Amino acid sequence: MVLWILYFFIFAAEGIIFLLYASALFENKHPKCLCILLVVALYGVLFLLSFFNSMVINGIAFMTCNFLYLIMAYKTKWQSALFHAAISTSVSFIAELIIVSIVPYQITFPFSDMSSSQVWLAAVLTKLIYFLIMLLLIHLWSETGKTTIRFDKSWFMLITTPAVSIFIMYTLAILCCEVSIPKTLDLMISICSILLLVLNLIIWEIYNYVQIKSIEMTDLRLSLQKESDILDYYKMIIKQDENKTQLIHDIKNHFQSIAILNKNGEHKKVTEYIDCIINSAAFKKTAQICNHELLNTILCRYLNLCEQSGVSFHADIRNDSISFFKEDDITSLFCNLLDNALEASMQISDAVIELSASRKENTAFSIITIKNSCRKNPFSEKSNRLVSTKKDPLLHGYGIRIIERIVKKYGGEIEYYYSQEDHTFHTIITLKNPG
Repeated sequence: MVLWILYFFIFAAEGIIFLLYASALFENKHPKCLCILLVVALYGVLFLLSFFNSMVINGIAFMTCNFLYLIMAYKTKWQSALFHAAISTSVSFIAELIIVSIVPYQITFPFSDMSSSQVWLAAVLTKLIYFLIMLLLIHLWSETGKTTIRFDKSWFMLITTPAVSIFIMYTLAILCCEVSIPKTLDLMISICSILLLVLNLIIWEIYNYVQIKSIEMTDLRLSLQKESDILDYYKMIIKQDENKTQLIHDIKNHFQSIAILNKNGEHKKVTEYIDCIINSAAFKKTAQICNHELLNTILCRYLNLCEQSGVSFHADIRNDSISFFKEDDITSLFCNLLDNALEASMQISDAVIELSASRKENTAFSIITIKNSCRKNPFSEKSNRLVSTKKDPLLHGYGIRIIERIVKKYGGEIEYYYSQEDHTFHTIITLKNPG
């Protein structure tokens, strides 16, 4: 019974450590829960094979299961999977050899001559050394850019946790060898050694979680800063439009100046003056798409971008449909909607983007709809969620989150669907006027 529990503990610890190692180095093919089930199944096989008590069978099975796990659960080539499976197997054997050479007592099988605490201290020490070496390898691969985890100075504080734990376990092993310990205390030391290993694994998982959230927060701040910069840009465009109006208002004065130059026979200066006025921004055409000044400027910009990309753009913004919006929310919502629509529509022949905003009569609700061409269904078949088409999905997808945040802010709802018949993606947003 003790042997069964010990083997179960050993393979459970090794499975968790290898799962953390693989997750740090490779991108998942499947949801994390499926990866966990896969590692449980494979290490369950290893657990059953361990009762043959053959070092050769255990070693080959350990490497094979790790190889199969990497191939089935992560996006990696078989050569890389084989390399890392061999590395993990070697590290496991090295950890066991280190423990055999440093523990102050002889490890015997089937542990009949060893106390409970001695057995468990040796097992935990082995897995702590295995965990420490795997952490060092993760950091080694990170220096060559082969990891999904970002490391900073806090990692050196993290690495001290298993190192200190090894020292504590080794001290307890010496104590158990030199001093006669009551059975109750012997059992407590065994439990403490197991909990110490579990604590190390939990700390590593917390570290990964904090790192991922830190990356997300950094990118979210950059997105918000980008929105602020875009809003400033559109305000500058509006200011330029005001300057155009002022210039047109002063055209009478320009004509008087031209008349004076012409009267004085300075024809060259007259020509230069007229060319300067004609080429000024004041006489460049500005489309009038809606009566909201800021939104009109935004839509004019995307109209030009669509023309450059060969995308047909139509907008129908009814009066007072977005009058309750704040300027920064208008920028965030419509820029992200149109960015996503334009990205999906580019390089598609006869692509179209149709945007509309209207207010339901005698209600406080406004409806914004956007329809755009889309080559393929953007929803994941497994989770039925929108999937980022960008190269690094971990660092993207904030446009959708920002849109959903604004919709929630105005007590609204958002619905997406894809039409397979005409290959178009539809977004329908219902918002409530908070006033």
